[in-house]
Amino acid sequence: MRFVHAADIHLGSPLGGLDLRDDAPKDEIRAAPRRAFERLIDYCASEEIDLLLIAGDLFDGRADVDTLIFVEAQLRLLSEGGTRCVLLRGNHDAASKQTLQLRLPEGAHGLSVDAAETIRLPELGVAVHGRGFADQHVKESIVETYPPAVPELFNIGMLHTSASGEGDHEVYAPCTVGQLTGKGYDYWALGHIHKREVLAESPPVVFCGNLQGRHPKETGAKGASVVTVENGVITEGPTHVDFDILRWDTITVDVGNALDESGVRVALERAINEVLASADEEMQYAVRVELAGRSPMHREIADAEATWHDQIRQIVAEAGHDRMWIERIRIGTSPPLPPLESLRAREDMVGELARELAEISAMESMPASLGTSLEALAEKIPTALLEGDDPLAVPGLAAGAGLQAAFEQVERDLLSRLVDTEIDHEEAGD
Repeated sequence: MRFVHAADIHLGSPLGGLDLRDDAPKDEIRAAPRRAFERLIDYCASEEIDLLLIAGDLFDGRADVDTLIFVEAQLRLLSEGGTRCVLLRGNHDAASKQTLQLRLPEGAHGLSVDAAETIRLPELGVAVHGRGFADQHVKESIVETYPPAVPELFNIGMLHTSASGEGDHEVYAPCTVGQLTGKGYDYWALGHIHKREVLAESPPVVFCGNLQGRHPKETGAKGASVVTVENGVITEGPTHVDFDILRWDTITVDVGNALDESGVRVALERAINEVLASADEEMQYAVRVELAGRSPMHREIADAEATWHDQIRQIVAEAGHDRMWIERIRIGTSPPLPPLESLRAREDMVGELARELAEISAMESMPASLGTSLEALAEKIPTALLEGDDPLAVPGLAAGAGLQAAFEQVERDLLSRLVDTEIDHEEAGD
């Protein structure tokens, strides 16, 4: 048995940040959520998927009649292909927001919004547990109301939730990982968080992310999770599969080694080619281009920024092969930093600071006063930032966070700011 876990499709949502040039195919780009959903349905047919789970926010809000007709047609195709479907409502498509009824075909079931229920699919050896949102603002925990696991079946829990409530998302149906894993289910299909994340592995507790990125902050590949089950045990997955049509990306180009206009062009073309090579030839991109780095070209770029914006657009249009459009351009270059040795030799405030920083950087042990300050800082850092797969490491206190690397970074940052200030004053004639 194979199932696909999808969520946060947001049909009817206008993609944000599409203030693109007139040459961009705006209508095609705005249709990306629908096209991504069609790719999902086609995948279920071609891969003979047994079950499709949609964990909330199929619609972005109140569904209009055209969107309903589109979804009903796609779900009929799904059903005719032999794939069962279970879906629930999330905060964006809560029952209270809908004035028109979604008519589900045979083989598709919408979970109740009044109480948690269990859908038994004995032909697949599966029991699906869940509850949708009657209203948008479900602030209370509902997971404890979910039914117990059904013996002899593979149990899947579906929930639209902010989980612990951390991050940028609003709190909806909050819960802990312990509450989820404690239900005794074999898989948790979560929705609401648009970035793919595995909260636990045994059993898998998974945010599959959204099907299609909707704005410049939702960068990277988007899609759904695929799981294979044999004899009630997961044998493969959850594996991410891309379904997005348009991909948001930020292309940061370090032009520190560019000595002339040609060098900048080469660096940008290389970065564009890397992005294009990351997906198939049909993928389209809306990109934010950033020029960065301490470059000999900084002053030339800064003095003619509008002209460089045009050049960047031209380079992207040529190298992007009609698959890439610019969402925004940012110039973040800075002047080259003189060698640290020359700064340390200066007989002024900059030189004195450079020499003191070099002495501190060479220390093998931490000064007592600095250790006290770092400990006080560490106590103020939220616990969430100190835990997880990518915890924040406090220099000198956390394992692997040595002082030397931290001091070297501080040294370059402080001296860079002072040198940049001097250059600005010189150019202003102060």
